[in-house]
Amino acid sequence: MRTDESDPEVVFCPLDPHPLPLSYRHENDGGMHYDGDYHARERTNGADVDVCFGGRIAVTLIKML
Repeated sequence: MRTDESDPEVVFCPLDPHPLPLSYRHENDGGMHYDGDYHARERTNGADVDVCFGGRIAVTLIKML
């Protein structure tokens, strides 16, 4: 970030319910590799994914079970 730029806005927002599209593959060494296509993820307007892709900081309350 350049020194003449302001800090990004912090936005308290809901968690986006859409899953991240993932693909998996087996590696030759027996391990697994996965790729997430973040740009292909469906976004809910105003939810955390949308806020982050808009250049702002998303703060989302989540419930741990």
